[in-house]
Amino acid sequence: MKNSNFRIKLAWPAIGILLILALTIMVVRRQQTVVTDAARPTHSNANTIERENPLTKINRYEASQLLFFATSSLDELVEEKRNIRFDSQQATERITVLWDELKHTPNPQHVPLIPNYLTPTAVLIGANGIVYIDLPVNVVKTIEIGAAWEQLMIEAIVNTIVTNTEKVSAVKFLVDGQDLFSLGGHLYTLRPIPK
Repeated sequence: MKNSNFRIKLAWPAIGILLILALTIMVVRRQQTVVTDAARPTHSNANTIERENPLTKINRYEASQLLFFATSSLDELVEEKRNIRFDSQQATERITVLWDELKHTPNPQHVPLIPNYLTPTAVLIGANGIVYIDLPVNVVKTIEIGAAWEQLMIEAIVNTIVTNTEKVSAVKFLVDGQDLFSLGGHLYTLRPIPK
């Protein structure tokens, strides 16, 4: 009799451990189901499928922005108003998104001026209201554009950034952290360029 009481006393902790383990497995499975449902694609419009992440959705927002492109005759800039989705309200990340938006346009009458391969390695904003755009030296060396194209491209970049970013008055181009004499070999870019 004494031996069977001893076995019962040993069995209760084992049963308790098994119950805790079973409850833990149920909770983990439930959490996986919630995350899986949240990560399912949602159709925000007919052309885009995106994955919603509930943790990063907090900072995501859409804003109307003014972008600048060349006319089809490449003789002047034209404005294009567009709703752009941002993942952060941080100004440097917004500028990076604007830079990428300048590489394409849905309007066949507008010409994007930034080559697809030209992407900043860093974007910084100084206390003086100047945006510093650092470009990789190996890419800058490969830019082959005419003087008119270079002028329009610089104006499009500067106008887009200054127009859409608070407290920014000019843009300064750098190459690997150093002053950039010229972006395309025609125009002087050592000083910050205002709108």
